[in-house]
Amino acid sequence: MSVHGFVKIVEFWLLKLHDDGKNKQNEHEVHKALKRLKDALHHHPLFDARRLHLLAYHNLLRGKKDKCKAKLRKCCSRSKRMGLWLEVEWANKNMKEWFNDEKESEESEKGYQGTSMFTLPKPTRD
Repeated sequence: MSVHGFVKIVEFWLLKLHDDGKNKQNEHEVHKALKRLKDALHHHPLFDARRLHLLAYHNLLRGKKDKCKAKLRKCCSRSKRMGLWLEVEWANKNMKEWFNDEKESEESEKGYQGTSMFTLPKPTRD
């Protein structure tokens, strides 16, 4: 399977974890998919920033906000170093959506702000 395929599998399991809540089976699948993605990065290090981004979201879902912020910062740093500007924009957008107050979040949803990807949904339970 391609590295991009592993990324999509991780995204699927994270979104399922978001929708279903904490579930041992989903957690196991997320960890397994993240490990497969990490193992595939030996030949494609370009996807490491995306892995960090997804890991940040996993930490957010688990309620580990400090770890989430640290992974997002590391994702931004690594993305800038590699020239992955879309990933930088996406990580910054998620940082604002996940950690800013509701008013700012609503204002950013009013219009398309550039070339950013969709924001992974913020957990409803804090």
